[in-house]
Amino acid sequence: YPIELYGLTATDTFHYLPAAHHLEQRRSDQTLSELGDASFDQQWITTAPLVIVVTGVVARTEAKYGGVAHDLMLRESGHVVQNILLQATALGLAAVPVGGFDPAVIERLMAFPPGEEPLYLIPVGYPR
Repeated sequence: YPIELYGLTATDTFHYLPAAHHLEQRRSDQTLSELGDASFDQQWITTAPLVIVVTGVVARTEAKYGGVAHDLMLRESGHVVQNILLQATALGLAAVPVGGFDPAVIERLMAFPPGEEPLYLIPVGYPR
């Protein structure tokens, strides 16, 4: 499965492990402010209580799907993001998908393994 999910708060960073339905705490020296800077100063990222980072690993689907693997990974990420947005709404939260960011900066900040690329940032919080 090509999609990975991370959650960042003001103090912590987590990686979702679907097989165990568990959050793994990761190093947390990156900040929401840095994510906001990497997102062309979209400041709602810096003030959100949670930012979900959706990434993809195209190599996981290349063996089966070859040249269309990247497109399929992008489609799958869209399905994941839509479900996150629907669940946020069901919980009375506000969430918005953000695709405008510098992927190289996000990769560096988050220290992703090689081949893992950021696809979306989703700030989540309470509506005003």
